[in-house]
Amino acid sequence: MHRLIQGLADLCAEAEGREPRPVPRLDNDYALPDQLRVMTRDLATVTDEPVAERARELLRAAHTALFTGL
Repeated sequence: MHRLIQGLADLCAEAEGREPRPVPRLDNDYALPDQLRVMTRDLATVTDEPVAERARELLRAAHTALFTGL
C-alpha cells in the first residue's frame, strides 16, 4: 500500500512540475488509507492525461493485486 501511495505522490509531483519527495512512513499502518485518500484527491484535479492514465494504471494494478482470487 505504501508503494502505491508513493507512486501516486510521484505522479502528482510530476503533474505539478516539482521534484518527487518520499511519502513519510508513519508508525501506524492504519494511516495508509488516509494517505491514499489525500493522494487520490490531489490526482483527481490533474489535467495532464498521460499522468492521469498512469495513475489509473497504478490503481488498477493495486485493485487486481488486492482482489484477484476472491
